[in-house]
Amino acid sequence: MHNLYHQSESYHWMAIRKRLENIDSLSKEFLDQLEATFLDVDQFDARQFDAFPLAEIFAYLKTSHVYYLEIWLPKIENTLQELTVKFGNKYLSVQVLRMFLRKYKTELINHIEHEEQVLFSFVEGMLQGTYSTEKKNFVISHFLHTHNDNVVLHLDELKKDLCTFDAELKTNMVFQVLFNQLSIFQSDLLVHGLIEDSVFMKKVLNYIGTNFENTVDMTNE
Repeated sequence: MHNLYHQSESYHWMAIRKRLENIDSLSKEFLDQLEATFLDVDQFDARQFDAFPLAEIFAYLKTSHVYYLEIWLPKIENTLQELTVKFGNKYLSVQVLRMFLRKYKTELINHIEHEEQVLFSFVEGMLQGTYSTEKKNFVISHFLHTHNDNVVLHLDELKKDLCTFDAELKTNMVFQVLFNQLSIFQSDLLVHGLIEDSVFMKKVLNYIGTNFENTVDMTNE
């Protein structure tokens, strides 16, 4: 199963890269650095992304949100449905897992929507030259202090607890595939969160200081 995970992770990265290569604003150099981070997240260093402009980091984060909502979550739900169809009400653990992932999906969607409505909308306007002091103050004084990127599941503990309820799940292929998918998805979310918190936010604050701190609020002209 360990080898299966790494093979799936590599395959998943190739799928990500192929998709991202179609986005003109993402350079080969950025994708190379993203690949190095994705395949060895323990070696992540925010300084390795210093050379890339804010707009490029922003494009990656935005397209990742779409990918999570339109590709990853439906894929995980489909596998969970297979598990449910196979076992029905036979295992309490499957019912618990369904409730758990339903709650997780809701939290993740709310997290992404809030982020896009507050932070991403501000940054998009800022990059287009529409700067709002009011929005800036809200983003800095409220959003940054209340924002929580802790949407990563503790999969090992969850899997162990479920198998304690129903030991037969340990050898079930659909169950193993589901947790493999969740593991890869979590790796993707982890990289996304590291870049957002350690690279993107720093660049947003630097961009504000460099381009707008001493200018007139253009939305009030």
